[in-house]
Amino acid sequence: MTDYKLGAIRFGNIPSGSMFKIGFFCNIFIWGVLGLIFGGLAMLGYNTVSWNHQHVYGLAGLLFGVGICVVFAFLGAVLLMVGGLLATWAARRFGFGELYYLVPVTEPVTDAAENDAGGA
Repeated sequence: MTDYKLGAIRFGNIPSGSMFKIGFFCNIFIWGVLGLIFGGLAMLGYNTVSWNHQHVYGLAGLLFGVGICVVFAFLGAVLLMVGGLLATWAARRFGFGELYYLVPVTEPVTDAAENDAGGA
């Protein structure tokens, strides 16, 4: 029979700068792919990127697509950071800031067990 011990993860230990970085890189991945697809299609002449009610084509379309991606990623990261800070505050304030889980306990290997298992 396997023995278990109780482990805990505590919320509220992530600084706001780390929350922003995690959110920014996740958003850059999502919006970056979309920006590159739309920018690439604009380079091919499709009406995918517009600025001031006019379609932008060529290299300018690619640059606008990537620029819009960075703006959306920044806004998404700021919203995620603010939401994370509010959730961290609520977890600390109301005391639900820990997640408990079970970890199986393994017995440490002794020198005698190593020698019996095929050691020289």
